[in-house]
Amino acid sequence: MYFGNAHILEPDGNALSVKHQRIAEIINDLDDTLRLAWIPPDQRSAFDKHPFAICHFPADGREPYVVMTFPEDEVDERLIAQIIMRDTHQGLSIDKLDAEYRAHMLMEAKNRMEEAEERADFAKSVWKSPLHTYRHNGIEYH
Repeated sequence: MYFGNAHILEPDGNALSVKHQRIAEIINDLDDTLRLAWIPPDQRSAFDKHPFAICHFPADGREPYVVMTFPEDEVDERLIAQIIMRDTHQGLSIDKLDAEYRAHMLMEAKNRMEEAEERADFAKSVWKSPLHTYRHNGIEYH
């Protein structure tokens, strides 16, 4: 999807690194009206100081807009913490340390979910395999 000079990075997109994909998924899980966006180098203007942005797509159909921009090295737990700190829907005042802790816990939970899905996929493929021996990550299963 294209938004001004920014391309919206969908969580299932092929252009995302694993890290960026996880961040995009967590952002979407926190608020389904927010999307991670990236401005390609050849389309950046003098005003595009940072290559990444969070865009808000209002549910009421209003025009989407950029909420914040940031450099690539901040596409991590700090970005999630900023979103948590700025969330006004919960009515709570969350300090930076608490937001960073919550962001860290979200990242760990997302990693555990992906690992569990991989193990389930592996078990399913072993179960359906007609082979008597199965090799995965250098380990042979009988």
